[in-house]
Amino acid sequence: MYSDGWVHFLVFWGVWVLVPLLVDVSQSVRDAWLVWRNRDLARPYPPLPHRHLPKVSVIIPAYNEQLDIDRCITSLKAQTYPHHLIEIIVIDDGSTDQTVAVVRALGDPRVRLVQCAHRGVAAAANAATALAVAPFIARMDADDLCGMTRIEKQLKLLESDRNLDVVGTSLVYLDSDDDPVGQWIAPTTHEDICKEPDRTFGLVHASIMATKLWYQNNRYQENCPFAQDFNLWLRSYSHSKF
Repeated sequence: MYSDGWVHFLVFWGVWVLVPLLVDVSQSVRDAWLVWRNRDLARPYPPLPHRHLPKVSVIIPAYNEQLDIDRCITSLKAQTYPHHLIEIIVIDDGSTDQTVAVVRALGDPRVRLVQCAHRGVAAAANAATALAVAPFIARMDADDLCGMTRIEKQLKLLESDRNLDVVGTSLVYLDSDDDPVGQWIAPTTHEDICKEPDRTFGLVHASIMATKLWYQNNRYQENCPFAQDFNLWLRSYSHSKF
């Protein structure tokens, strides 16, 4: 009976204590090996691979744009540039219509919807710029469409000339049926874009792409009641390259 009791005792403690202890030890050894294997990685966690980060953030301020915001975002989804490298940030500037509901109904994880109190397009654009994670920022109005190659071509141009800060596009005017009824051809040099700075600049605000650094150093003036784009160009053209 004495020996049998010891057998039962050892079996009991072996099952309830020793086995879990051995499991814990083996797990600790495995964890230590993983730490050693990944010793050259950034801590506490390795950084996300660059392929998972967007290359372009498209910012879209929107105020009561329930009729057009869907078509605007759809034109961005049709881009030839890889979709997983495009981030779309919609800043709803206190809309009182169904703009928010329309954007949510899209169910697209690439579209970040941010709601804020109504402060105007300049404040909304500045807020979107602060949220952007990509090194390049494209601007777009909620009631505009963009051509399928816009992002690809603008990004290629900016990356081919590191001295460039801002690039734009030409413009096609559409009627209510989306049929072209006219066009405006953009100038292609900084000198031509800025040749009449006291009157106008040859940039279509809603079609520009710029480096994030340029946007961070050249914010929209939020107390400007109108022509916020002209105000931005006027303050920045002398130390920028368009």
